[in-house]
Amino acid sequence: MEQNGKKLGDKAIRRAYKEIFKAAPVALVCYLLMIALSGLAPTAIAIVTGYVVDAAISAVKGAGEVSAVIDKAIILCTLATFKFISNPIIEWLMSVVMVNLDGNLNEMIVEKHSRLAYWRLEDKASLDLIKQVEKKTLDQFKTALQAMYHLGIVSISAISALITITVYVWWVVPVVIVVIYPLIWLAKKGAKETYEEDKALNEKYRYVEMLDEVLLGKDSAKERYLFDYSDHYNEIDYKTYREVTNAKFKVMKKWFKRSKTFSSIFSLIVLVVALVLLKPVKAGTMTFGIYTSVIALVSTLINQVGWTIPNAMDAFTSTSLFFKDFFTFMDFDEEESGLIRPENVPEFESLEFKDVRFTYPGTDREILKSMTFKIEKGHHYSLVGENGSGKSTVIKLMLGLYDQYEGTILINGVDARTMPLNVRRSIFSAIFQDYVIFGTTIKNNIAMGYADREAKVEEVIDDLDLREMVNKMPEGIETEIGKLDDRGLDLSGGQRQRIALARAIVSDSPVVILDEPTAAMDPKTESKLYEKMGKLTKGRTVIFISHRLGSTSLSDEIFLFKAGKVFEHGTHDEMMALKGDYYEMYNSQKEWYS
Repeated sequence: MEQNGKKLGDKAIRRAYKEIFKAAPVALVCYLLMIALSGLAPTAIAIVTGYVVDAAISAVKGAGEVSAVIDKAIILCTLATFKFISNPIIEWLMSVVMVNLDGNLNEMIVEKHSRLAYWRLEDKASLDLIKQVEKKTLDQFKTALQAMYHLGIVSISAISALITITVYVWWVVPVVIVVIYPLIWLAKKGAKETYEEDKALNEKYRYVEMLDEVLLGKDSAKERYLFDYSDHYNEIDYKTYREVTNAKFKVMKKWFKRSKTFSSIFSLIVLVVALVLLKPVKAGTMTFGIYTSVIALVSTLINQVGWTIPNAMDAFTSTSLFFKDFFTFMDFDEEESGLIRPENVPEFESLEFKDVRFTYPGTDREILKSMTFKIEKGHHYSLVGENGSGKSTVIKLMLGLYDQYEGTILINGVDARTMPLNVRRSIFSAIFQDYVIFGTTIKNNIAMGYADREAKVEEVIDDLDLREMVNKMPEGIETEIGKLDDRGLDLSGGQRQRIALARAIVSDSPVVILDEPTAAMDPKTESKLYEKMGKLTKGRTVIFISHRLGSTSLSDEIFLFKAGKVFEHGTHDEMMALKGDYYEMYNSQKEWYS
Protein backbone atom coordinates (compact mmCIF):
# COMPACT_ATOMS: atom_id res chain seq x y z
CA MET A 1 0.00 0.00 0.00
CA GLU A 2 2.79 2.39 0.99
CA GLN A 3 4.75 1.41 -2.15
CA ASN A 4 1.69 2.13 -4.29
CA GLY A 5 1.33 5.53 -2.58
CA LYS A 6 4.98 6.30 -3.33
CA LYS A 7 4.46 5.49 -7.02
CA LEU A 8 1.43 7.78 -7.13
CA GLY A 9 3.45 10.52 -5.42
CA ASP A 10 6.34 10.14 -7.90
CA LYS A 11 3.90 10.21 -10.81
CA ALA A 12 2.23 13.33 -9.39
CA ILE A 13 5.59 15.09 -9.02
CA ARG A 14 6.42 14.32 -12.67
CA ARG A 15 3.03 15.67 -13.78
CA ALA A 16 3.56 18.81 -11.69
CA TYR A 17 6.97 19.56 -13.20
CA LYS A 18 5.53 18.87 -16.65
CA GLU A 19 2.90 21.56 -16.00
CA ILE A 20 5.65 23.93 -14.81
CA PHE A 21 7.66 23.24 -17.97
CA LYS A 22 4.59 23.81 -20.20
CA ALA A 23 4.02 27.20 -18.56
CA ALA A 24 7.41 28.69 -19.54
CA PRO A 25 9.83 26.18 -21.13
CA VAL A 26 12.59 28.67 -22.07
CA ALA A 27 12.55 30.38 -18.67
CA LEU A 28 12.64 27.00 -16.90
CA VAL A 29 15.63 25.76 -18.94
CA CYS A 30 17.49 29.00 -18.13
CA TYR A 31 16.45 28.56 -14.48
CA LEU A 32 17.95 25.04 -14.39
CA LEU A 33 21.14 26.25 -16.09
CA MET A 34 21.54 29.01 -13.49
CA ILE A 35 20.98 26.46 -10.71
CA ALA A 36 23.76 24.26 -12.10
CA LEU A 37 26.22 27.19 -12.33
CA SER A 38 25.23 28.48 -8.89
CA GLY A 39 25.80 25.01 -7.45
CA LEU A 40 29.38 24.92 -8.76
CA ALA A 41 30.16 28.45 -7.56
CA PRO A 42 30.76 27.75 -3.79
CA THR A 43 33.35 25.03 -4.46
CA ALA A 44 35.05 27.14 -7.12
CA ILE A 45 35.16 30.16 -4.76
CA ALA A 46 36.57 28.06 -1.90
CA ILE A 47 39.32 26.59 -4.10
CA VAL A 48 40.26 29.92 -5.72
CA THR A 49 40.24 31.57 -2.26
CA GLY A 50 42.84 29.01 -1.15
CA TYR A 51 44.98 29.78 -4.20
CA VAL A 52 44.72 33.53 -3.51
CA VAL A 53 45.80 32.97 0.11
CA ASP A 54 48.75 30.82 -0.97
CA ALA A 55 49.78 33.32 -3.69
CA ALA A 56 49.55 36.19 -1.19
CA ILE A 57 51.69 34.33 1.38
CA SER A 58 54.27 33.55 -1.32
CA ALA A 59 54.30 37.18 -2.46
CA VAL A 60 54.79 38.43 1.13
CA LYS A 61 57.70 36.01 1.63
CA GLY A 62 59.21 37.10 -1.69
CA ALA A 63 58.78 33.67 -3.21
CA GLY A 64 56.05 34.71 -5.62
CA GLU A 65 54.90 37.55 -7.86
CA VAL A 66 52.19 40.07 -6.88
CA SER A 67 50.77 39.70 -10.39
CA ALA A 68 49.90 36.07 -9.56
CA VAL A 69 47.87 37.30 -6.58
CA ILE A 70 46.09 39.85 -8.77
CA ASP A 71 45.29 37.26 -11.47
CA LYS A 72 43.78 34.88 -8.95
CA ALA A 73 41.99 37.72 -7.14
CA ILE A 74 40.35 38.78 -10.44
CA ILE A 75 39.06 35.23 -10.93
CA LEU A 76 37.79 35.24 -7.33
CA CYS A 77 36.03 38.60 -7.84
CA THR A 78 34.44 37.29 -11.04
CA LEU A 79 33.11 34.23 -9.22
CA ALA A 80 31.90 36.34 -6.29
CA THR A 81 30.15 38.75 -8.71
CA PHE A 82 28.41 35.86 -10.43
CA LYS A 83 27.29 34.50 -7.07
CA PHE A 84 25.99 37.96 -6.14
CA ILE A 85 23.95 38.46 -9.33
CA SER A 86 22.83 34.86 -9.78
CA ASN A 87 20.14 35.01 -7.06
CA PRO A 88 18.27 38.01 -8.57
CA ILE A 89 18.43 36.35 -12.00
CA ILE A 90 17.10 33.07 -10.60
CA GLU A 91 14.31 34.93 -8.77
CA TRP A 92 13.39 36.80 -11.96
CA LEU A 93 13.29 33.57 -13.97
CA MET A 94 11.13 32.00 -11.25
CA SER A 95 8.72 34.95 -11.39
CA VAL A 96 8.42 34.54 -15.19
CA VAL A 97 7.55 30.86 -14.71
CA MET A 98 5.09 31.61 -11.89
CA VAL A 99 3.21 34.36 -13.77
CA ASN A 100 2.63 32.01 -16.71
CA LEU A 101 1.86 29.08 -14.42
CA ASP A 102 -0.70 31.12 -12.44
CA GLY A 103 -2.79 31.65 -15.56
CA ASN A 104 -2.49 28.00 -16.59
CA LEU A 105 -3.48 26.71 -13.14
CA ASN A 106 -6.49 29.01 -12.88
CA GLU A 107 -7.65 27.84 -16.30
CA MET A 108 -7.09 24.18 -15.33
CA ILE A 109 -9.02 24.47 -12.06
CA VAL A 110 -11.92 26.49 -13.51
CA GLU A 111 -12.21 24.10 -16.47
CA LYS A 112 -12.09 21.11 -14.12
CA HIS A 113 -14.86 22.56 -11.95
CA SER A 114 -16.99 23.15 -15.05
CA ARG A 115 -16.74 19.44 -15.96
CA LEU A 116 -16.71 17.97 -12.46
CA ALA A 117 -19.37 15.34 -11.78
CA TYR A 118 -21.96 17.13 -9.66
CA TRP A 119 -22.09 14.46 -6.96
CA ARG A 120 -18.53 15.37 -5.98
CA LEU A 121 -19.80 18.76 -4.75
CA GLU A 122 -22.17 17.06 -2.32
CA ASP A 123 -19.70 14.41 -1.12
CA LYS A 124 -17.80 15.26 2.09
CA ALA A 125 -14.60 13.35 1.24
CA SER A 126 -14.46 14.97 -2.22
CA LEU A 127 -15.09 18.44 -0.76
CA ASP A 128 -12.32 17.92 1.80
CA LEU A 129 -9.89 17.00 -0.98
CA ILE A 130 -10.99 19.95 -3.14
CA LYS A 131 -10.48 22.31 -0.20
CA GLN A 132 -7.04 20.84 0.45
CA VAL A 133 -5.81 21.25 -3.13
CA GLU A 134 -7.26 24.74 -3.59
CA LYS A 135 -5.42 26.11 -0.54
CA LYS A 136 -2.66 28.24 -2.06
CA THR A 137 -2.22 26.01 -5.11
CA LEU A 138 0.20 28.42 -6.77
CA ASP A 139 2.26 28.60 -3.57
CA GLN A 140 2.63 24.82 -3.62
CA PHE A 141 3.94 24.91 -7.20
CA LYS A 142 6.28 27.74 -6.18
CA THR A 143 7.49 25.62 -3.26
CA ALA A 144 8.20 22.82 -5.73
CA LEU A 145 10.30 25.20 -7.83
CA GLN A 146 12.12 26.43 -4.74
CA ALA A 147 12.73 22.84 -3.64
CA MET A 148 14.18 22.18 -7.10
CA TYR A 149 16.38 25.26 -6.64
CA HIS A 150 17.66 24.26 -3.21
CA LEU A 151 18.11 20.57 -3.99
CA GLY A 152 19.76 21.39 -7.33
CA ILE A 153 22.23 23.90 -5.94
CA VAL A 154 22.97 21.87 -2.81
CA SER A 155 23.36 18.58 -4.69
CA ILE A 156 25.76 20.05 -7.27
CA SER A 157 27.60 22.01 -4.59
CA ALA A 158 27.84 18.96 -2.30
CA ILE A 159 29.04 16.63 -5.08
CA SER A 160 31.70 19.08 -6.27
CA ALA A 161 32.77 19.68 -2.65
CA LEU A 162 32.93 15.94 -1.91
CA ILE A 163 35.10 15.33 -4.98
CA THR A 164 37.49 18.08 -3.86
CA ILE A 165 37.51 16.97 -0.20
CA THR A 166 38.16 13.33 -1.17
CA VAL A 167 41.60 14.29 -2.45
CA TYR A 168 42.64 15.36 1.06
CA VAL A 169 40.39 13.53 3.57
CA TRP A 170 38.72 10.64 1.75
CA TRP A 171 37.01 9.21 4.86
CA VAL A 172 34.73 12.28 5.20
CA VAL A 173 32.69 11.14 2.18
CA PRO A 174 31.49 7.75 3.54
CA VAL A 175 30.84 9.30 6.97
CA VAL A 176 28.66 12.03 5.44
CA ILE A 177 26.81 9.51 3.28
CA VAL A 178 26.15 7.23 6.28
CA VAL A 179 24.77 10.14 8.32
CA ILE A 180 22.75 11.85 5.55
CA TYR A 181 20.47 8.92 4.69
CA PRO A 182 18.68 8.71 8.06
CA LEU A 183 18.43 12.51 8.08
CA ILE A 184 16.72 12.59 4.68
CA TRP A 185 14.43 9.76 5.80
CA LEU A 186 13.50 11.76 8.89
CA ALA A 187 12.89 14.85 6.74
CA LYS A 188 10.50 12.93 4.46
CA LYS A 189 8.78 11.31 7.44
CA GLY A 190 8.38 14.68 9.17
CA ALA A 191 7.00 16.29 6.00
CA LYS A 192 4.49 13.47 5.58
CA GLU A 193 3.35 13.79 9.20
CA THR A 194 2.96 17.55 8.81
CA TYR A 195 0.97 17.27 5.59
CA GLU A 196 -1.30 14.49 6.86
CA GLU A 197 -1.85 16.47 10.07
CA ASP A 198 -2.82 19.47 7.94
CA LYS A 199 -5.32 17.35 5.97
CA ALA A 200 -6.78 15.93 9.17
CA LEU A 201 -7.38 19.50 10.37
CA ASN A 202 -9.47 20.46 7.31
CA GLU A 203 -12.72 20.19 9.24
CA LYS A 204 -11.37 22.50 11.93
CA TYR A 205 -10.12 24.91 9.23
CA ARG A 206 -13.64 25.06 7.80
CA TYR A 207 -15.05 25.65 11.28
CA VAL A 208 -12.59 28.51 11.88
CA GLU A 209 -13.51 30.04 8.50
CA MET A 210 -17.20 29.81 9.40
CA LEU A 211 -16.56 31.50 12.75
CA ASP A 212 -14.48 34.20 11.05
CA GLU A 213 -17.41 34.90 8.73
CA VAL A 214 -19.77 35.09 11.71
CA LEU A 215 -17.39 37.45 13.52
CA LEU A 216 -16.32 39.60 10.57
CA GLY A 217 -18.73 39.08 7.67
CA LYS A 218 -21.21 41.68 6.45
CA ASP A 219 -24.14 39.24 6.30
CA SER A 220 -24.00 38.58 10.03
CA ALA A 221 -23.33 42.18 11.09
CA LYS A 222 -26.88 42.96 12.26
CA GLU A 223 -27.02 39.86 14.47
CA ARG A 224 -23.60 40.71 15.94
CA TYR A 225 -24.77 44.15 17.00
CA LEU A 226 -28.19 42.96 18.14
CA PHE A 227 -27.21 39.88 20.17
CA ASP A 228 -23.65 40.87 21.10
CA TYR A 229 -22.28 37.37 20.57
CA SER A 230 -18.77 38.41 19.45
CA ASP A 231 -17.01 37.60 22.73
CA HIS A 232 -18.56 34.14 22.95
CA TYR A 233 -17.74 33.15 19.36
CA ASN A 234 -14.35 34.86 19.46
CA GLU A 235 -13.44 32.63 22.40
CA ILE A 236 -14.53 29.53 20.45
CA ASP A 237 -12.65 30.78 17.36
CA TYR A 238 -9.47 31.36 19.37
CA LYS A 239 -9.74 27.97 21.10
CA THR A 240 -10.20 26.13 17.78
CA TYR A 241 -7.37 28.10 16.18
CA ARG A 242 -5.07 27.18 19.09
CA GLU A 243 -5.97 23.49 18.67
CA VAL A 244 -4.93 23.73 15.02
CA THR A 245 -1.64 25.54 15.69
CA ASN A 246 -0.73 23.31 18.66
CA ALA A 247 -1.24 20.17 16.57
CA LYS A 248 1.06 21.54 13.86
CA PHE A 249 3.63 22.74 16.42
CA LYS A 250 3.94 19.26 17.98
CA VAL A 251 4.91 17.76 14.62
CA MET A 252 7.45 20.53 13.93
CA LYS A 253 8.93 20.25 17.44
CA LYS A 254 9.52 16.52 16.98
CA TRP A 255 11.29 17.17 13.65
CA PHE A 256 13.43 19.97 15.14
CA LYS A 257 14.71 17.73 17.96
CA ARG A 258 15.77 15.04 15.50
CA SER A 259 17.54 17.56 13.27
CA LYS A 260 19.47 19.09 16.18
CA THR A 261 20.89 15.67 17.10
CA PHE A 262 22.30 15.19 13.59
CA SER A 263 23.58 18.78 13.54
CA SER A 264 25.73 18.06 16.58
CA ILE A 265 27.21 15.03 14.81
CA PHE A 266 28.06 17.15 11.74
CA SER A 267 29.71 19.86 13.87
CA LEU A 268 31.89 17.17 15.43
CA ILE A 269 32.93 15.99 11.94
CA VAL A 270 34.11 19.53 11.05
CA LEU A 271 36.19 19.71 14.23
CA VAL A 272 37.81 16.30 13.59
CA VAL A 273 38.67 17.23 9.97
CA ALA A 274 40.24 20.51 11.10
CA LEU A 275 42.44 18.69 13.66
CA VAL A 276 43.41 15.88 11.27
CA LEU A 277 44.51 18.30 8.52
CA LEU A 278 46.80 20.22 10.87
CA LYS A 279 49.36 17.42 10.56
CA PRO A 280 49.94 17.75 6.76
CA VAL A 281 50.01 21.55 7.15
CA LYS A 282 52.78 21.29 9.77
CA ALA A 283 54.61 18.74 7.60
CA GLY A 284 54.46 21.16 4.65
CA THR A 285 52.54 18.74 2.41
CA MET A 286 49.45 20.98 2.45
CA THR A 287 49.48 24.72 2.05
CA PHE A 288 47.64 26.98 4.46
CA GLY A 289 45.44 28.23 1.61
CA ILE A 290 44.32 24.71 0.68
CA TYR A 291 43.77 23.95 4.40
CA THR A 292 41.37 26.92 4.74
CA SER A 293 39.65 25.94 1.49
CA VAL A 294 39.09 22.35 2.62
CA ILE A 295 37.78 23.46 6.04
CA ALA A 296 35.46 25.97 4.33
CA LEU A 297 34.21 23.24 1.96
CA VAL A 298 33.64 20.77 4.79
CA SER A 299 31.77 23.43 6.83
CA THR A 300 29.62 24.33 3.81
CA LEU A 301 28.99 20.68 3.06
CA ILE A 302 27.98 19.97 6.66
CA ASN A 303 25.63 22.96 6.69
CA GLN A 304 24.04 21.85 3.42
CA VAL A 305 23.75 18.22 4.46
CA GLY A 306 22.63 19.06 8.00
CA TRP A 307 20.05 21.74 7.26
CA THR A 308 19.53 22.73 3.61
CA ILE A 309 19.01 19.24 2.17
CA PRO A 310 16.62 18.11 4.95
CA ASN A 311 14.63 21.36 4.66
CA ALA A 312 14.49 21.01 0.89
CA MET A 313 13.49 17.36 1.20
CA ASP A 314 10.82 18.39 3.70
CA ALA A 315 9.40 20.87 1.16
CA PHE A 316 9.80 18.36 -1.68
CA THR A 317 7.95 15.62 0.23
CA SER A 318 5.19 18.00 1.31
CA THR A 319 4.63 19.20 -2.25
CA SER A 320 4.70 15.64 -3.61
CA LEU A 321 1.89 14.75 -1.19
CA PHE A 322 0.02 17.88 -2.25
CA PHE A 323 0.49 17.05 -5.93
CA LYS A 324 -0.81 13.52 -5.33
CA ASP A 325 -4.01 15.10 -3.94
CA PHE A 326 -4.07 17.79 -6.63
CA PHE A 327 -3.91 15.35 -9.52
CA THR A 328 -6.38 13.03 -7.76
CA PHE A 329 -8.74 16.02 -7.94
CA MET A 330 -7.79 16.66 -11.57
CA ASP A 331 -8.59 12.99 -12.31
CA PHE A 332 -12.00 13.12 -10.61
CA ASP A 333 -14.79 11.77 -12.80
CA GLU A 334 -16.24 14.30 -15.18
CA GLU A 335 -19.51 14.75 -16.95
CA GLU A 336 -19.91 15.62 -20.58
CA SER A 337 -19.82 19.42 -20.76
CA GLY A 338 -23.28 20.81 -20.21
CA LEU A 339 -22.12 24.41 -20.47
CA ILE A 340 -22.07 24.84 -24.25
CA ARG A 341 -25.62 25.70 -25.18
CA PRO A 342 -26.80 24.09 -28.45
CA GLU A 343 -27.68 26.38 -31.35
CA ASN A 344 -31.24 25.08 -31.40
CA VAL A 345 -33.08 24.25 -28.18
CA PRO A 346 -35.27 21.20 -28.83
CA GLU A 347 -39.04 21.30 -28.46
CA PHE A 348 -40.42 19.77 -25.30
CA GLU A 349 -43.22 17.22 -25.44
CA SER A 350 -43.04 15.23 -22.24
CA LEU A 351 -40.95 14.12 -19.26
CA GLU A 352 -41.61 10.85 -17.48
CA PHE A 353 -40.17 9.14 -14.40
CA LYS A 354 -40.78 5.40 -14.47
CA ASP A 355 -40.08 3.44 -11.27
CA VAL A 356 -37.03 5.60 -10.45
CA ARG A 357 -35.00 4.72 -7.36
CA PHE A 358 -32.10 6.83 -6.14
CA THR A 359 -29.60 6.88 -3.27
CA TYR A 360 -27.01 9.66 -2.95
CA PRO A 361 -23.43 8.41 -3.47
CA GLY A 362 -21.67 7.59 -0.21
CA THR A 363 -24.96 7.09 1.68
CA ASP A 364 -27.24 4.12 2.19
CA ARG A 365 -30.63 5.84 2.59
CA GLU A 366 -32.86 5.51 -0.47
CA ILE A 367 -34.32 8.95 -1.26
CA LEU A 368 -36.56 8.04 -4.22
CA LYS A 369 -38.54 4.80 -4.10
CA SER A 370 -40.36 3.76 -7.27
CA MET A 371 -40.92 7.42 -8.25
CA THR A 372 -43.37 7.48 -11.16
CA PHE A 373 -45.09 10.47 -12.79
CA LYS A 374 -45.46 12.23 -16.15
CA ILE A 375 -45.24 15.89 -17.17
CA GLU A 376 -46.54 17.11 -20.53
CA LYS A 377 -46.01 20.14 -22.73
CA GLY A 378 -47.68 23.45 -21.91
CA HIS A 379 -49.07 22.53 -18.50
CA HIS A 380 -48.25 23.94 -15.08
CA TYR A 381 -47.38 21.48 -12.32
CA SER A 382 -46.77 21.68 -8.59
CA LEU A 383 -44.52 19.23 -6.76
CA VAL A 384 -45.38 19.48 -3.06
CA GLY A 385 -44.51 17.63 0.10
CA GLU A 386 -42.69 17.90 3.37
CA ASN A 387 -38.96 18.63 3.51
CA GLY A 388 -37.01 15.49 2.60
CA SER A 389 -39.79 13.97 0.51
CA GLY A 390 -37.63 14.00 -2.66
CA LYS A 391 -38.76 17.17 -4.48
CA SER A 392 -35.32 18.74 -5.04
CA THR A 393 -33.76 15.34 -5.73
CA VAL A 394 -36.22 14.82 -8.60
CA ILE A 395 -35.11 18.14 -10.10
CA LYS A 396 -31.42 17.16 -9.83
CA LEU A 397 -32.18 13.98 -11.75
CA MET A 398 -34.20 15.88 -14.37
CA LEU A 399 -31.23 18.18 -14.99
CA GLY A 400 -28.74 15.31 -15.21
CA LEU A 401 -26.80 16.34 -12.10
CA TYR A 402 -26.88 12.68 -11.06
CA ASP A 403 -27.20 9.65 -13.31
CA GLN A 404 -26.62 6.86 -10.73
CA TYR A 405 -30.31 6.00 -10.50
CA GLU A 406 -32.33 2.86 -11.16
CA GLY A 407 -35.38 2.93 -13.39
CA THR A 408 -35.99 5.16 -16.40
CA ILE A 409 -36.29 8.89 -17.05
CA LEU A 410 -37.72 9.71 -20.47
CA ILE A 411 -37.55 13.12 -22.14
CA ASN A 412 -39.72 13.32 -25.27
CA GLY A 413 -39.94 9.53 -25.07
CA VAL A 414 -36.13 9.14 -25.22
CA ASP A 415 -33.98 7.75 -22.38
CA ALA A 416 -32.49 10.87 -20.75
CA ARG A 417 -29.11 9.17 -20.30
CA THR A 418 -28.71 8.90 -24.09
CA MET A 419 -29.21 12.65 -24.70
CA PRO A 420 -26.19 14.97 -24.94
CA LEU A 421 -26.03 16.73 -21.58
CA ASN A 422 -25.98 20.27 -23.03
CA VAL A 423 -29.08 19.50 -25.14
CA ARG A 424 -30.84 17.99 -22.14
CA ARG A 425 -30.09 20.95 -19.89
CA SER A 426 -31.05 23.50 -22.53
CA ILE A 427 -34.65 22.28 -22.22
CA PHE A 428 -34.81 23.48 -18.60
CA SER A 429 -34.46 26.89 -16.98
CA ALA A 430 -34.24 26.41 -13.21
CA ILE A 431 -34.24 28.91 -10.34
CA PHE A 432 -33.38 27.42 -6.96
CA GLN A 433 -33.95 28.52 -3.39
CA ASP A 434 -30.23 29.28 -3.08
CA TYR A 435 -30.12 31.26 -6.33
CA VAL A 436 -27.03 33.37 -7.10
CA ILE A 437 -26.84 37.07 -7.94
CA PHE A 438 -23.55 37.79 -9.71
CA GLY A 439 -21.30 40.80 -9.22
CA THR A 440 -22.11 42.32 -12.62
CA THR A 441 -24.79 44.52 -14.22
CA ILE A 442 -28.54 44.01 -13.83
CA LYS A 443 -28.74 43.26 -17.56
CA ASN A 444 -26.04 40.59 -17.39
CA ASN A 445 -27.63 39.03 -14.30
CA ILE A 446 -30.86 38.58 -16.23
CA ALA A 447 -29.64 37.85 -19.79
CA MET A 448 -26.51 35.93 -18.68
CA GLY A 449 -24.57 37.21 -21.70
CA TYR A 450 -26.99 35.90 -24.36
CA ALA A 451 -27.72 38.58 -26.99
CA ASP A 452 -31.17 37.19 -27.84
CA ARG A 453 -32.24 37.52 -24.20
CA GLU A 454 -30.97 41.10 -23.79
CA ALA A 455 -33.85 42.38 -25.99
CA LYS A 456 -36.34 40.98 -23.44
CA VAL A 457 -34.72 42.53 -20.34
CA GLU A 458 -36.61 45.85 -20.36
CA GLU A 459 -39.95 44.08 -20.80
CA VAL A 460 -39.39 41.60 -17.97
CA ILE A 461 -38.31 44.42 -15.65
CA ASP A 462 -41.76 45.98 -16.13
CA ASP A 463 -43.49 42.60 -15.76
CA LEU A 464 -41.84 41.86 -12.41
CA ASP A 465 -42.29 45.37 -10.94
CA LEU A 466 -38.59 46.23 -11.06
CA ARG A 467 -38.97 49.44 -13.09
CA GLU A 468 -39.02 51.79 -10.10
CA MET A 469 -35.83 50.21 -8.74
CA VAL A 470 -34.05 50.38 -12.12
CA ASN A 471 -35.05 54.03 -12.67
CA LYS A 472 -33.33 54.93 -9.38
CA MET A 473 -30.11 53.20 -10.44
CA PRO A 474 -27.32 55.55 -11.63
CA GLU A 475 -26.84 53.62 -14.90
CA GLY A 476 -30.18 51.82 -15.21
CA ILE A 477 -29.85 48.18 -16.25
CA GLU A 478 -26.10 48.73 -16.77
CA THR A 479 -25.63 49.39 -13.04
CA GLU A 480 -23.27 47.00 -11.29
CA ILE A 481 -24.92 45.15 -8.40
CA GLY A 482 -23.43 43.11 -5.60
CA LYS A 483 -20.16 43.92 -3.83
CA LEU A 484 -17.63 42.82 -6.41
CA ASP A 485 -16.12 46.32 -6.33
CA ASP A 486 -16.82 49.80 -4.93
CA ARG A 487 -19.32 50.56 -7.72
CA GLY A 488 -21.59 47.66 -6.87
CA LEU A 489 -24.97 48.48 -5.29
CA ASP A 490 -26.62 46.15 -2.82
CA LEU A 491 -30.23 45.10 -3.36
CA SER A 492 -33.03 44.05 -1.03
CA GLY A 493 -33.96 40.38 -0.76
CA GLY A 494 -37.16 40.91 -2.76
CA GLN A 495 -35.34 42.72 -5.57
CA ARG A 496 -32.74 39.96 -5.79
CA GLN A 497 -35.47 37.30 -5.98
CA ARG A 498 -37.23 39.12 -8.82
CA ILE A 499 -33.97 39.43 -10.78
CA ALA A 500 -33.44 35.67 -10.38
CA LEU A 501 -36.99 35.00 -11.60
CA ALA A 502 -36.48 37.38 -14.54
CA ARG A 503 -33.56 35.18 -15.57
CA ALA A 504 -35.95 32.24 -15.98
CA ILE A 505 -38.52 34.23 -17.92
CA VAL A 506 -36.13 35.59 -20.60
CA SER A 507 -34.60 32.15 -21.16
CA ASP A 508 -35.69 30.31 -24.29
CA SER A 509 -35.93 27.00 -22.44
CA PRO A 510 -39.38 25.44 -22.89
CA VAL A 511 -39.55 24.16 -19.28
CA VAL A 512 -39.26 26.53 -16.31
CA ILE A 513 -38.50 25.04 -12.88
CA LEU A 514 -39.05 27.17 -9.77
CA ASP A 515 -37.54 25.27 -6.83
CA GLU A 516 -38.69 27.37 -3.87
CA PRO A 517 -36.89 30.59 -4.94
CA THR A 518 -39.50 32.59 -3.00
CA ALA A 519 -39.17 30.63 0.26
CA ALA A 520 -37.99 33.77 2.08
CA MET A 521 -41.15 35.70 1.08
CA ASP A 522 -44.30 35.81 3.16
CA PRO A 523 -47.00 33.42 1.84
CA LYS A 524 -49.28 36.15 0.41
CA THR A 525 -46.45 37.84 -1.53
CA GLU A 526 -45.26 34.47 -2.72
CA SER A 527 -48.76 33.53 -3.92
CA LYS A 528 -49.15 36.81 -5.85
CA LEU A 529 -45.72 36.42 -7.45
CA TYR A 530 -46.48 32.84 -8.48
CA GLU A 531 -49.72 34.06 -10.02
CA LYS A 532 -47.76 36.63 -12.03
CA MET A 533 -45.17 34.00 -13.02
CA GLY A 534 -48.02 31.76 -14.18
CA LYS A 535 -49.22 34.48 -16.58
CA LEU A 536 -45.71 35.37 -17.77
CA THR A 537 -44.91 31.74 -18.59
CA LYS A 538 -48.22 30.97 -20.30
CA GLY A 539 -47.69 28.39 -23.06
CA ARG A 540 -44.51 27.04 -21.44
CA THR A 541 -44.26 24.05 -19.14
CA VAL A 542 -43.76 25.22 -15.55
CA ILE A 543 -42.86 23.14 -12.49
CA PHE A 544 -43.45 24.83 -9.13
CA ILE A 545 -41.77 23.18 -6.14
CA SER A 546 -42.73 24.08 -2.60
CA HIS A 547 -43.76 22.72 0.77
CA ARG A 548 -46.15 25.70 0.89
CA LEU A 549 -49.25 25.41 -1.25
CA GLY A 550 -49.61 28.97 -2.59
CA SER A 551 -48.88 27.85 -6.15
CA THR A 552 -51.08 24.78 -6.29
CA SER A 553 -54.34 26.48 -7.29
CA LEU A 554 -52.50 27.83 -10.37
CA SER A 555 -51.40 24.35 -11.45
CA ASP A 556 -53.05 21.98 -13.89
CA GLU A 557 -51.82 19.01 -11.90
CA ILE A 558 -50.33 18.51 -8.44
CA PHE A 559 -48.02 15.71 -7.31
CA LEU A 560 -47.69 15.21 -3.57
CA PHE A 561 -44.47 13.42 -2.68
CA LYS A 562 -44.15 11.36 0.47
CA ALA A 563 -41.36 8.96 1.48
CA GLY A 564 -39.73 9.21 -1.96
CA LYS A 565 -42.75 8.44 -4.14
CA VAL A 566 -45.91 10.05 -5.52
CA PHE A 567 -48.44 9.63 -2.73
CA GLU A 568 -51.32 11.66 -4.21
CA HIS A 569 -51.86 13.47 -7.52
CA GLY A 570 -54.55 15.36 -9.41
CA THR A 571 -55.98 18.87 -9.75
CA HIS A 572 -56.46 21.03 -6.68
CA ASP A 573 -60.17 20.15 -6.50
CA GLU A 574 -59.49 16.44 -7.01
CA MET A 575 -56.84 16.43 -4.31
CA MET A 576 -59.10 18.26 -1.86
CA ALA A 577 -61.87 15.74 -2.58
CA LEU A 578 -59.55 12.90 -1.53
CA LYS A 579 -59.35 14.42 1.97
CA GLY A 580 -55.88 12.94 2.38
CA ASP A 581 -52.47 14.47 3.14
CA TYR A 582 -52.88 17.30 0.63
CA TYR A 583 -56.27 18.20 2.10
CA GLU A 584 -54.75 18.41 5.59
CA MET A 585 -51.71 20.41 4.43
CA TYR A 586 -53.86 22.89 2.50
CA ASN A 587 -56.29 23.44 5.36
CA SER A 588 -53.41 23.96 7.79
CA GLN A 589 -51.99 26.68 5.52
CA LYS A 590 -55.09 28.33 4.03
CA GLU A 591 -55.19 31.07 6.68
CA TRP A 592 -51.78 32.23 5.38
CA TYR A 593 -53.42 33.24 2.10
CA SER A 594 -56.74 34.67 3.37
